[in-house]
Amino acid sequence: MPKNQTELRQWLGLANYLHKYTKDYAGLIQPMSSLLKKDVA
Repeated sequence: MPKNQTELRQWLGLANYLHKYTKDYAGLIQPMSSLLKKDVA
């Protein structure tokens, strides 16, 4: 589990690379990628 923003970016990069093997990728990844937005507390 990613512990900071850098690790989250790395994890999302790997997940994006492997997305073709994941059913409903966009629905699964959206909550995590929204954490990278600037106004999220």
